[in-house]
Amino acid sequence: MKIKEVFSYRHLQHDWVPQLIACIKEVPEDIFFEEDGSPLKGEVKKLDKLLSERLITKFGKGVKRNFRTMAPENQFEIDIVLPTKPMTLIEIEKGKLPRLELDIMKILGSIWRFPEKYGFGCIIVPANYIKLKLAGNRSPYQYVTDHLIPLNRPVLDFKNEKGCFLLKDFIVIGYVDPRGERMESNPGKKSKYLVCAEMGLVDDSVWEGPLDNYPTKLIRLIRKQLKEKVPGLTEKFNTNSRYFGYSTGKDRAYIYVQKDRLRIDLDISRDFEANLKEEGFEVHFINNFQGKDGWLTGWRVPHTTSIERVMKWLLKAFNEDE
Repeated sequence: MKIKEVFSYRHLQHDWVPQLIACIKEVPEDIFFEEDGSPLKGEVKKLDKLLSERLITKFGKGVKRNFRTMAPENQFEIDIVLPTKPMTLIEIEKGKLPRLELDIMKILGSIWRFPEKYGFGCIIVPANYIKLKLAGNRSPYQYVTDHLIPLNRPVLDFKNEKGCFLLKDFIVIGYVDPRGERMESNPGKKSKYLVCAEMGLVDDSVWEGPLDNYPTKLIRLIRKQLKEKVPGLTEKFNTNSRYFGYSTGKDRAYIYVQKDRLRIDLDISRDFEANLKEEGFEVHFINNFQGKDGWLTGWRVPHTTSIERVMKWLLKAFNEDE
């Protein structure tokens, strides 16, 4: 995941903030998409879990998830609690209809109730993609920093009897939702993220940026061999969904680049699923457009797979006689 904005209410530096940001960046963007590469239309449910797992590696087992900070008085849960001193309460927004006001009040209410235990607040929100109509079409990040933070300033600046702020600081982190504006786009239009070669392969500069943090050794070898072995090959690449498409007058194959593997859809009979499984591959059929058209879909290929094992099957899609 990419980070676009970071805001500190008290304009302070904290050791835990760069560590948190580093963990967010480690979360793969694949979780924002379905298996067929289409963007999720609802909440990204895996985000909390994957982020908390990475936070445990940096902050230890004191990291808590879905924690009730004010039990038994109420049943509100905080997404993640970091074992800083005092503790940091984190809320993560990953849906189309975020409840930003409630999230902020849960954090502030917990700190107000237990000021010796909790002291830092943090909310992680999209800095793009979602436009809140009731907030003047601003992104969640803009809405929090421009509207909700100023609105809650009396609570944010409340001091105890010693003249110290109950809230040590409130951090807002704006991440880039990789789905962009695709969910709002007209499905009949050609995707603005799709780059097509007139003949042969697209230029490396088209895909190297979007795949900067992805293993690319295997896909480089695949592209090289397809160019050498398939006459009349045309390649396209979607810079948002990170897939390569190949055709020779008609579509033959799609290769989706994911963090831990390639996911390949081939224009060959589904009968070959059994053969692939006998060779040790996983195949999980996907009922996408290609699947409905009789393709073999959902072939999972680890990045460590030898090029020979991949090309044996990939080339079948370009040989109509097989």
